[in-house]
Formats: sequence, structure tokens, C-alpha cells
Amino acid sequence: MIAVMGAAGNVGSKVADLLLRQDQPVRLLEHRRRLEELRRRGAEVVAGDQIDPGDLGVFLKDAEAALVVLPDVVTDPEFTATRSRMSQAIADALAASGVGHVVALSTVAAGQPGATGPAAGLRELEGRLSGLGDRNVLVLRSAL
Repeated sequence: MIAVMGAAGNVGSKVADLLLRQDQPVRLLEHRRRLEELRRRGAEVVAGDQIDPGDLGVFLKDAEAALVVLPDVVTDPEFTATRSRMSQAIADALAASGVGHVVALSTVAAGQPGATGPAAGLRELEGRLSGLGDRNVLVLRSAL
């Protein structure tokens, strides 16, 4: 089973589509936007929130690999604090799970010590994931 966050977004939806086309078992985390089409195509869809450790535990249960992302909800008045709580919840849930392979989407700007805005949250996520020493973690940094 491969767990995919962000299946309603640009990258997560393409990853989910590709995996389903290859008849791979896929579990998706449904939060704000419905994933009914992907469910009809065979994806297991679980409702939940990226900040809730219990929801993330259900999402990651028995998964061999996971794609994790932080959403850019810049209209959230607590944007930075929310992303920080999400980063912690994701890292904690992964640590408690048996997921052996983790792919995280990030940005080149997250590699800068003085990263601000969305890049700062991704830098924090990268740091937390690097603490999962017994997991294979791959961080993909886009240039945009």
C-alpha cells in the first residue's frame, strides 16, 4: 500500500493517477476536497486532517511507502503555526508507523537557513523527517 497526501493537488493527483494506472494499492487522505473519482478508480480514501495524529495513523496504517506534502493555505491566519503543527504530526505519525519509504515534496528555498514563508515550513518538515533515521527518506525540492 502506498499512502499519498495531497491527492487533490497538482502533484499528489498525478502520483495517485499513475499508481492506479499501474494497479498499485493506494490510500489517499481526503481533507477539504473530495476524491470521489479516485475512489471510483480503486483508491482507498480515508477522511482526515494532516494535523491530527489519529487520522494520520489510520492513513499510514500498513503502508509501505508514503508521499507527504504540506498544503499552502496562505489564507490561514495561523499559517506558520498550523504548518509547524502539521510537520510535527506527520513526523510523529511516520515514526509510529511501519512506513519504510517516505517521499516529501519541498522547495529549493527550504535549503536556506533563513527561509521564510512557505519555505520555512518545508525546512521544518525536512528537519523533522531527517530525524527518522530508520526510514528511507527522499526530499524532492522543486525550483519553484
